[in-house]
Amino acid sequence: MRKSFLVISIMLLLVFSFQALANESYQQGIESFNNRDYKEAIEAFHKAYPKMNDSHYLNYMMGLTYYRMKDYQGAVKYFEEAKQLSPTNFKTLVNLSRSYLYINDWENCLITLKDAETVNNQSSELYNVWGLYYMNQGMIQESVDYFSKSSNLDPENVFALNNLGYAYLKLGKYKEASTELSKIVDLNPSYSYMYNNLGIAYENCGELDKAIEAFNKALDVNSNYSKAKQNLERVLKKRY
Repeated sequence: MRKSFLVISIMLLLVFSFQALANESYQQGIESFNNRDYKEAIEAFHKAYPKMNDSHYLNYMMGLTYYRMKDYQGAVKYFEEAKQLSPTNFKTLVNLSRSYLYINDWENCLITLKDAETVNNQSSELYNVWGLYYMNQGMIQESVDYFSKSSNLDPENVFALNNLGYAYLKLGKYKEASTELSKIVDLNPSYSYMYNNLGIAYENCGELDKAIEAFNKALDVNSNYSKAKQNLERVLKKRY
């Protein structure tokens, strides 16, 4: 009897020790992720995984880390596991749909977008991803509809505004493009390609001074942005 009790006590001690190590690895993973050391984060999460594989948040964080590492197949794997554990978690569904987008799995991307919409149909982020779904398939007018919906829900979503402006550029609707992209300036994003898109819109509207200003702003954000340099040189030749 005493021997059995001792064996059980040792086993419980081992279980608690493994759990403590798993929790420690998990916290290390979170810290590394926050420091943008994604390789170290994923190593720590994998150490925690054997004891915490039933944790929705651990699977979600593993999916997010793989996504940041641009390993979209890995992201899909763990976002799917997170989804199985918590089918109505909105962030999981949106990030899963975005990951499907990057591996060109259009069918599962759309299914997941529809699942996410049943959870939250007032999300600017959701409809921005939906717009990208259509844009990547060459359905530009459909993408405009969803980017518009996204920007209406959140007028400060610079990604939706940029994507809407870019979709208008693709359609040759330069005035509409400049109208949407000019809204970005007041929000002052740190993304040079957004100002570059604005410059292209202004150039095609014949507003060369505004185009020059936009391309210069793009280069202020990223002085090595070759597209903005080329565009600026071209417009300067037109202007002067």
